[in-house]
Amino acid sequence: GPPIDPTDAYFYSRQWNMRAIEADEAWEAKRLGSADVTVAILDTGIDYTYPDLDGLVDLSRSISFVPSDDYLVYTIFPGKHYVTDLRYHGTHVAATVASNALVAAGVTSKTTLIGVKVCNVNGSCPFSSIIAGVLHAADNGADIANMSLGGSFMRPGSEGLVGYIARTFNYAKKANMIVVVSAGNDALDLDYDPSLYNRYCDAPNTICVSATAPTYGVSVDGPWVDVDAPAPYTNYGVSAISVAAPGGAYIANDAGWVWAACSQTSLVRTYCQTGTYVLGASGTSMAAPHVTGLAALVVEDVGPVPVKVKKLIEKTADDLGQE
Repeated sequence: GPPIDPTDAYFYSRQWNMRAIEADEAWEAKRLGSADVTVAILDTGIDYTYPDLDGLVDLSRSISFVPSDDYLVYTIFPGKHYVTDLRYHGTHVAATVASNALVAAGVTSKTTLIGVKVCNVNGSCPFSSIIAGVLHAADNGADIANMSLGGSFMRPGSEGLVGYIARTFNYAKKANMIVVVSAGNDALDLDYDPSLYNRYCDAPNTICVSATAPTYGVSVDGPWVDVDAPAPYTNYGVSAISVAAPGGAYIANDAGWVWAACSQTSLVRTYCQTGTYVLGASGTSMAAPHVTGLAALVVEDVGPVPVKVKKLIEKTADDLGQE
């Protein structure tokens, strides 16, 4: 979506997506998250200097598993931590989980973030980097990992790969790390073809998130129509999906985007280097961090116990029926 140079932070705290999950009520109740809860963002990195993210990212535990990006950071942004975001995706996701709310509000505002770069400037996420990222997050005290990434492959002939993925995610569970993943944007029924392995919804011990979006909005500050409608692109499935959350969609008047921080080191959205912009985006990538932010709050109540956190999120979600 188009960039916006924000001048009214409160304006963006009224976004449809935050209202749809009743984040505003949590803010009123002073449920703003805790620095003692850590979320790893497995993505394209994080612009840790952006005003909404300044001070929230623990750089001592942040890491890049993308050597090609490391070279670009070294040459174009010397002195920056290699985790800095050369795309925009990871910064947008991170600021949805936790934000200082100087520009746009996130689900929480005090949660500690770890940047784990597993995707490059072009948005490609090598499998080896993803696996290394999961293990790094688990070994470095992350209570939750957000994975707004995915893909699929055929199970027949890939039994070894399926088993390797299962061992990795079982390791994460043993480390008491909750893993939240995006369902994908292909409008597919994930229950339809059992021969297809959907990364990473089919991995054990994950919370798989599909996307919702309003069907119409008068403007970027509303009002909106049917904010809980399934997004037209979202993957779905009764057994595959754990929960749905706001992912946004393109509708008239730019009213359906999810707005959040745009990386000031982006080589893809270069205008973001020239000011403090919020970016409109949509996808199950945007839905997952809403659930991750909620999971961070749940961890405060029940501890970092993956089974308990997942069950409580599913139990307390609104039942909208099968669509």
